[in-house]
Amino acid sequence: MAERFRQVADALERGDATASADAREGVEVHRRFLIGVHHRREAIVAAELHGSSDPAVRSALATCASEHPKAERFEKEASALLREARPSAASAKSLAGLLRQEAVRFADHHRWETENLYARLRGTLTKESTARIEAGMRPLAGDAGAATSALMAWTSHANPTAD
Repeated sequence: MAERFRQVADALERGDATASADAREGVEVHRRFLIGVHHRREAIVAAELHGSSDPAVRSALATCASEHPKAERFEKEASALLREARPSAASAKSLAGLLRQEAVRFADHHRWETENLYARLRGTLTKESTARIEAGMRPLAGDAGAATSALMAWTSHANPTAD
């Protein structure tokens, strides 16, 4: 997602005819994947671990929670700029900046989450906690599959010959 956001940002700045449509699709994919599924998964984990006294777990959950408003703010600001059928040069430049910022935020958070949150959870969760988290996530499977398919389709636009 991050690399595709960067490519769309470059296209917006060049004034490519399809850039605003690509940006609209990217914001929708972001909404479906990140907010529609990923944040819901984090909420399930947070609900299970809300009573943890482990400072590292509490810090990790607080960091995740602080990222949610940033993703939502990106979507609100990007959607506002995309209301125009074809964004003006100034709007395209602003939108390109937002896409680049979100690409960095997304990549950094994903890396942090993998290295810190999930690594810490592996040693923290009981079998019962793991079972409750898995049960909570099971209903998201359909949404997760659809969001992942949309993400894969959108990112494949960057390399149409990719398998």
